Amino acid sequence: MVVSALQREGDVLDVDLRRREVTGGRALIKALTLDVDDPAPAAVHLGTLDTFVSVRALFRVVERTEDTTVLEARYGEGTVPPEPATPRVLLTCATSGLRGHAVPEGTFPARCLARVERWEAARQVLILYPIAIFR
Repeated sequence: MVVSALQREGDVLDVDLRRREVTGGRALIKALTLDVDDPAPAAVHLGTLDTFVSVRALFRVVERTEDTTVLEARYGEGTVPPEPATPRVLLTCATSGLRGHAVPEGTFPARCLARVERWEAARQVLILYPIAIFR
């Protein structure tokens, strides 16, 4: 219901990390402060956007404590073998908020509704604030 309301208002940018695609119609226009008739840019730097994103990717657990679980997804993973310098997304979740506290071993496909927090250029990491994760 929340996702539908955000999409209806044009506030969610759809991101597919596996395909390296960003779509969103009105959301993209709003996020980039474009006019409706402006052409969409060839590339979008997600770290500069103040918007909600719905990220589809292959995630994996990279750190887990009693309190937090950190998930990672690499740009392009699943379509081409990732290289060590491949940019990635990190989400820090409350472990208690994960249904059954269970997260699959290895990589798993999921969609995450999140808010862009920041881009850390030195580490090539986009930090997202997760709201919901759908598997």
